Amino acid sequence: MVCSVGSSANGASDVGSATVVQLSQFVIYGPQGQRRELSFKLGKLNVITGESQAGKSALIEAIKYCLGGEHFRVPQGVIRDSVSWYGLRVKFDGGSEAFLGRPKPDAGRSTTSAMMLLVGADVPVPDFVALQANTNADAVQDYLTAQTGIQENIDIPPETSTRPPLEANFSHALFYSLQRQDEIANRSLLFHRQQEQFIPAHIQATLPYLLGAVTRDYVLAQSELSRVKREWQLERRALDRARDRQERGRSEAFALAGEAEEVGLISDVPDDADGDHLVTLLSSALDSRSGLEELTLSSGRAFSEIENRRRELADEYRRVREESGLVKSLLSEGNAYEDEVGNHTIRLRSVELMPSDEVDNDLCPICGNSAPHNPSVAEIQESLRTLARNLDGVERDAPRLSRTLVALEEKATTLREEIADNQRALEAIADREREVADLRERINAQSYVRGRINHFLEEEERFRSLPLTVQEETLLGLERRMNELERILDPETVRENVRSILNVVGRDMGEWADRLKLEYSGSPVRIDISRLNVVADTPSGTIPLDQMGSAANWVGYHLVAHLALHKFFVTENRPVPHFLVLDQPTQAFYPPDVLARDDVNDLSDADRTAVTEMFKLMYDVCELLTPNFQVIVLDHANLNQPWFQESIVEEWRNGLKLVPQEWL
Repeated sequence: MVCSVGSSANGASDVGSATVVQLSQFVIYGPQGQRRELSFKLGKLNVITGESQAGKSALIEAIKYCLGGEHFRVPQGVIRDSVSWYGLRVKFDGGSEAFLGRPKPDAGRSTTSAMMLLVGADVPVPDFVALQANTNADAVQDYLTAQTGIQENIDIPPETSTRPPLEANFSHALFYSLQRQDEIANRSLLFHRQQEQFIPAHIQATLPYLLGAVTRDYVLAQSELSRVKREWQLERRALDRARDRQERGRSEAFALAGEAEEVGLISDVPDDADGDHLVTLLSSALDSRSGLEELTLSSGRAFSEIENRRRELADEYRRVREESGLVKSLLSEGNAYEDEVGNHTIRLRSVELMPSDEVDNDLCPICGNSAPHNPSVAEIQESLRTLARNLDGVERDAPRLSRTLVALEEKATTLREEIADNQRALEAIADREREVADLRERINAQSYVRGRINHFLEEEERFRSLPLTVQEETLLGLERRMNELERILDPETVRENVRSILNVVGRDMGEWADRLKLEYSGSPVRIDISRLNVVADTPSGTIPLDQMGSAANWVGYHLVAHLALHKFFVTENRPVPHFLVLDQPTQAFYPPDVLARDDVNDLSDADRTAVTEMFKLMYDVCELLTPNFQVIVLDHANLNQPWFQESIVEEWRNGLKLVPQEWL
């Protein structure tokens, strides 16, 4: 049965107990879907031997990448260019396993979080077409942390430290399962990634838990101490407030009563009022009415209606004034017309002095002189009659226009009065709005004071219900529990436990250092957690690794330290992956010219003996701890020993490399 990430099959029941984690198969996929598989033996020594630049050093980085590593550090070149996906089958005790797949990052990117996770009792290596990211690196790390058996834990640094609390996880456990070529022969550091920023502090913080120097009870005590400290701080502040309230309670109550009186919530605060009286007054302030309900809230609507009426009156007044002006203009024009017609009538009435019979139209009827085109007397008389009729019309219209003008003037006066009344109504509403605004401002002030009074009364009730003696006793109880937990969590106790465990590990280190004939092997050797390196305790003092002999000693002590640690991890069932990958542990014994010729047998007898002893030690430790410990070695050596030959997984020579030639 195979389940994708998120399945409940396998793993969940194992969380909380240490689980053997070993590598069963490494897989790479070519750009065209080709597949290359590399299988490992569980609980055994596995040797991949071969010439330089065959891909051995890239393998350790690819394994770490598949285990959810943050960075993609496969070296530039053929392997990066020719591989599209990397895969790793991981085996757990009890028969369950997982396939961890991860694509190569896209061009221009240093890594990718996309991963594929399949879990089950038997998970076959998927075909290229089935590869699909279904999770991310963080989720894979969480899964492996749980599968390895790493329980809830926390390392809380001293209060003087700026480092945040740290919880051990699978990535921390990998510090003890990988040794790159530049690490295994380094005299200044012992663990994987130790040269990176912050990593030494992480190793020092998490190693005590991984060794078992920090128990689950210790972790629970750390959590309880954090909780008790928080409670103590809260109780301390509450007690300080209670004591302060006791000292300034009446003065604060009196001040609040004064504020309540100022905003109209209460009245008549006696100067000699005691605390109980003040509390009664303040309680009554919370029930005081605001007075806002006495005012209508419809003034906004009334204002709008009156404003609309004002515009209507103004429009009507403007129309009346325009009509009045028109009537006045008509009257003025009529008077002028009447005057003009009167003058013409007077002039024309002289025609009455002339004979009424027909006269010569070519002669002026007045003077008798010749006057071409002069009107006849009849025509003049007709004009006079027409003017008389027009004048009669004007005289008849004048009284009617005068009456209209009087009516319009009266209407204008009425409209002016209505506009004045309208303006007074608007001003009254504005005054009312200001009154409401003032009251609202007072109510806001009352609400603020009410809030302060409410808070004061709540604290007063709490302080009265919880006497100072009770609070003081509660605080003393928390202090006693803090002291008890701090004794349990004394860092010196943890340091003593770590030193004791590392002394046990040091006994195996010393025995195996004697076997490899390393320098200072006759003295007690151990891992110094403060230095994060190997030291030898001699009569003349402590000798650190960086002051010991040659590269052969540096490699040798790295080897015995990690083998001894893993023996302890296995025998004590600690939650650390039960495999160790070593890259080029024999590099100190192979000169560059030998490696260039790939003549791995061209060693001195002493160097050949030392190389043989190193591999035999790895083989024997695996046999001692079988089936729970696995060593994978990437090296040039190819020893003509039966136990070594049976340990060879692949030999990368004569064209055989990690990436097949046909992929290029």
